[in-house]
Amino acid sequence: MNKTLSTLVGSSVLAGGIAALSMIGGVGIESASAAVLYINSKDIPENTTDKKSDCAGFFGKGFKHCDIGTPFELEISPVIAKYDTAKKNKPAKWKINTTDFPSVDGSEWDTTDFLRTNSSGNWSYTPTPGEDDPAIKYWVARGGNQGFRLFWEVDDVATEAGGACETDLFTVACLSEAKVVTSGIWSTPPNINKKGKETLAGLSHITFYDGGDPHNGGNGGKDIPEPSAMTGLAILVGGMIAFRRRQS
Repeated sequence: MNKTLSTLVGSSVLAGGIAALSMIGGVGIESASAAVLYINSKDIPENTTDKKSDCAGFFGKGFKHCDIGTPFELEISPVIAKYDTAKKNKPAKWKINTTDFPSVDGSEWDTTDFLRTNSSGNWSYTPTPGEDDPAIKYWVARGGNQGFRLFWEVDDVATEAGGACETDLFTVACLSEAKVVTSGIWSTPPNINKKGKETLAGLSHITFYDGGDPHNGGNGGKDIPEPSAMTGLAILVGGMIAFRRRQS
């Protein structure tokens, strides 16, 4: 996996692979160095059927059966909700897993960046006080002709030598390192034409998955961090993000 160094000012665009994030001049975020990992569905070895959408076959057939652990034949993290962006005469809409998460209605998310014209952006999630709202550990951004990107955040040490995410990302061990987060960044895989040229792809949908613990059969994950402890990038006010990538 190729990993290169780039510095982005006031932006949240991901360039590919594994990214160790550290805030240099961010406002409103107090966090230690953390790593936002992502992998394109095209690059997941378990994607033998070349499914382009997460809940339309890759993580399960049908929304009610969509779970991050499906490729491992495990129940790791069921889907919470999916936001379909507006297109033509169809308005944007939420699809909620009300069976497992009846308290969720979609109002918990800031959908400002969830537009079909955007190929990257931020998200934030505010659980309703007094409700049994789920925690979030994984999220997916779908768009273009190359499938989707799966994201999760880990402590930076997990990407170091000997760490669970040093080389192979889509493993139970690496997924187990996922942190509960209330904000994050997303980007879609690029469109690739027949000549191999890449272009930006707008967001088709974004999906959020429960904060279960793969080592505990998918249970747990209710401990939602306070906003001041967020390691995501929902608040970017002229900040700088260093994406530190290594060669493996």
